[in-house]
Amino acid sequence: MGICLEKNASLHSDLRKMRDVVDENNKKATESVRLGNWNEQYSRKKNVKIYQLPENFKEPSQIRHQKVVAMHRIPGKEGNPRPVLIKFLRMDTKISLLRKKKAINEALKVRIGDDITKLNQGLLNRLYQHDNVISSWYFNGHVYGSDEEGTRHRSIIQFLLLVAGIEQNPGPDQSNKKNLKIVHNNVCSLLPKLDLINNELHDYDIICISESHLDKSITDDQIKLNGFHKPIRLDRNRHGGGVTIYIKNSLHFIIRNDISVSNLELLWVEVRNCSNEKFLVGVLYRPPNSNSNLWDLFSESVDKALDCNLPIFLCGDFNCDMMSNSSNSFKKLLNRLNLENVVWESTNFTTQTGTCIDLCVTNRKNLIKSVTVLTNLICSSHSPVSVEISFKTFKQHSLKDKF
Repeated sequence: MGICLEKNASLHSDLRKMRDVVDENNKKATESVRLGNWNEQYSRKKNVKIYQLPENFKEPSQIRHQKVVAMHRIPGKEGNPRPVLIKFLRMDTKISLLRKKKAINEALKVRIGDDITKLNQGLLNRLYQHDNVISSWYFNGHVYGSDEEGTRHRSIIQFLLLVAGIEQNPGPDQSNKKNLKIVHNNVCSLLPKLDLINNELHDYDIICISESHLDKSITDDQIKLNGFHKPIRLDRNRHGGGVTIYIKNSLHFIIRNDISVSNLELLWVEVRNCSNEKFLVGVLYRPPNSNSNLWDLFSESVDKALDCNLPIFLCGDFNCDMMSNSSNSFKKLLNRLNLENVVWESTNFTTQTGTCIDLCVTNRKNLIKSVTVLTNLICSSHSPVSVEISFKTFKQHSLKDKF
């Protein structure tokens, strides 16, 4: 078993290095596209376009100007007049025209606008449809967006490029969203299993770890995962216990220390998704043969969580076999707290038959779409448990990182 784990770790270390190379190349490609888009937009800086101007229309005096470098028709949509592209000699001439565009638009029944690159136009359209963006506009080579608090953001094209295919599909894209997935695993020491976790669990949105075996000598940078916020930790020591949560960069979160209690390895996080929906995620490690006082602390913390009036998804190694009569008192406690366990198969295989001790309990079972015990990941004797919930998140990176 130990030899297999070492070989697995070595292979996953190589995979991680390859992924780092691919990520670096992706960053360079993204930067090249960004710079190319900037250069193209800069070359159009003194241009304007006039839409819906009839083909046989003689240009009015407002747009026939001695400082016009060029004026001609360009290809447009079939069935509509071809747009007129005007290039001015000076930027102030263009600005002067744009200041009068409302009057010209109304008088001529046309629409005057900037000459914007395809990529920037796609960005504008996507921002317009985005949940957290109140308004979006283009000015002087930059795309701007205003969030719910009225804060203006500029030059976010690089981040938008991380959303696949945005320039081809600038409208709302519901296919770019998916149900959020939470996974829990008792890894029996996080640090030596990090490569395996980074490769095998990277596609999950929230990763809950029990028995992390960490202390202050291990920094956050040593256990960071690509694409996730820095780890949220409740450490014990290098020899046992401890819990950790990883949250994808596309999600917002608040650490809820106010609903935690002392002497209990239970960590709570309030998560907000791309639709501004909130829920609580917790991870628990209960050592085997703990005294009954620990369940009292558990009940106290869960009562505080329930007072938040949010959906709760609490994962962890409860060390309480739900397939055994020994768990009857715990089942009664869950019933009193109006919580339900959704895992009902063996998750830990230190015995011949296995035990069901890695659980997920919730107060909103109707929000859980699927529960899966994963058997293809060997970090320890515990199998990871995956829970899919009906909260939406982006398949890839989300604009909410910036808004």
